[in-house]
Amino acid sequence: MADGPPKDLDSSTLARPVEGEIGAREDPLTKAVLQIDIKKYPAFAKFNSLGEGSAIRAMNSLQAAISMGYLNVGRVKRILDFGAGRGGPTFALARVAEVIGADVEAIEISDGVAKYIVTSGILSADKVHIGDGVDFLSKIRQGKEYDLITGFMFG
Repeated sequence: MADGPPKDLDSSTLARPVEGEIGAREDPLTKAVLQIDIKKYPAFAKFNSLGEGSAIRAMNSLQAAISMGYLNVGRVKRILDFGAGRGGPTFALARVAEVIGADVEAIEISDGVAKYIVTSGILSADKVHIGDGVDFLSKIRQGKEYDLITGFMFG
């Protein structure tokens, strides 16, 4: 990876809500994401209560941002879960990515925790990066930027 600053957030990814606007919610892709119920996926049952809770909170947050018009999922192709932890939110992001045709990657500083994301089947090893997230982001080269970067469980 070449050194260089990450690209600024593109305003086309974050939509500005317009009062009374319902067009975005009528989009088939948006509708599909809003209907995701992560509790119905067999892999969800493998989480402990903390993992379940973090996955549910992440999905609720994503669906709220989409429903309120702050996130245009049609423009999201690359997603990074920053500080992925044991993968609850990463699991939710992966379900959204399946629906919208996007890729999800994760960055986690703890080697053991990052390996759990792989061994539990949330993401493949090539999609999980181990290391300092800020350093990782600072080295993204042009053309390899992310459309959505999340950080769900930072307190």
